[in-house]
Order: sequence, then C-alpha cells, then structure tokens
Amino acid sequence: MPDRSHDVKLANILNQQMMRNKISLSKLARTTGLNKSTLHNYCNGVVPSNVHSLKKIANLFGLTIDELVYGKKLVEPGRYYIEGLPGLYDIKITKIL
Repeated sequence: MPDRSHDVKLANILNQQMMRNKISLSKLARTTGLNKSTLHNYCNGVVPSNVHSLKKIANLFGLTIDELVYGKKLVEPGRYYIEGLPGLYDIKITKIL
C-alpha cells in the first residue's frame, strides 16, 4: 500500500465533526472512553498509532477509519473490511457449475 502519511487529515476532520455534532472534547472523551489529553493531541495533529482509538472515534461519527483519517474511503474495488476481523480482505467469487 502506498505511503499516505502526507494525506492525513485527522485533526481537521475530527475538529469539523466535533463542531458539526456539537460535541466537546470532554464529551468525546467520556463517550469513547479515551483520555481527554490524547484526544486533544489528535485534534492538534498527532496521528494515533492505535487503530482501536480511531475505530471508537469513527464509529461515534458514523465514519470509516479511512474517512476519519484521510477524508475519503481508500478501499479499492473488490476489497473489503470485515467487521470484527482486523485487516483488509480480497473477496473472490469462483464459478463452480
């Protein structure tokens, strides 16, 4: 997968979502169970290394992790995230008859 670190928009998107949904940093911390200072760092450009934190935040706003971090879905056609299973999967259909 290509390096997309220069495309990270997490801080902007997180701040926009908080304003749009009228959610304070304190409420976001309580709702997600994440530390307020950690969330403050995310709002100021620190990119989390913990995908579980991203998932909690994305779920709260009804976004995918890709949408939260990059502002768009990055999954290629024919590839899917499977809920509850980490990673990206190719789905292949084989005609058997």
